[in-house]
Amino acid sequence: TFQVLVGASAAPQPRFDELVTAGMRFVAVAVAAPANRPLFQDPSTLSNICERIIIPNLALRLSDKECFEDNPLEYLRRDIESSDADTRRRVACDLVEKLCRNFDEHITHYCFQYLSHLLQKYMSHPQGEWVAKDAAITLFLAVMVRGSTQRDGATRVRDPQTVLEFLKTQILPELTPNSPMGNEPSIGNDILKADAVKFIAVFRRFIPKMDVLSSVFPLLIDCLNSRSVVVYTYAAEALEGILSIRE
Repeated sequence: TFQVLVGASAAPQPRFDELVTAGMRFVAVAVAAPANRPLFQDPSTLSNICERIIIPNLALRLSDKECFEDNPLEYLRRDIESSDADTRRRVACDLVEKLCRNFDEHITHYCFQYLSHLLQKYMSHPQGEWVAKDAAITLFLAVMVRGSTQRDGATRVRDPQTVLEFLKTQILPELTPNSPMGNEPSIGNDILKADAVKFIAVFRRFIPKMDVLSSVFPLLIDCLNSRSVVVYTYAAEALEGILSIRE
């Protein structure tokens, strides 16, 4: 079963989607059962799951790019209503969360190894490898969020300090004129900006007030003028969420 899932995960064609999502759900159920814990205790097994199943299925699909650009309201609806529950990406994120509940230290370690690789890949050629940065942000969210609600965003995180460090080094730069993507309009630029704004919205309760006022707020306001429907909608939602936080 594992080899079949690995093979299907490496194939991006839509005809394998149902097989891949069903396989990942099977692994998630198996991981949750205490009796199966010995099957996953070998570090090489967990590493293989991360490398050969989770990482390939986090990649942005062509259909996602087309939806973002051509049908932004549908893209927003999928995210807000979680109607993308059957997509490879969403199921891969769910698998990460299930693994973290039982093998937190190992999974976090392996995920951060691959996250670092994705970020290095992006920095080597931002305009050509921006999908790697998108996958890295998605993986970070899956590993760090330990509790959330639609109204409040993340309510529990694995390590608030790591969240803040990632915000400053990887998220805020994407919203500035000095972004590695530059200022040229492109779908990659828009998607990374949308990812960055969503990151702020999700982790808003863990960002110190002074950082919000000095760094985050001005960048979100600038995003309200974005050409992308998704970016300025996320920005408005993030601003509303920040303003609704009570001391």
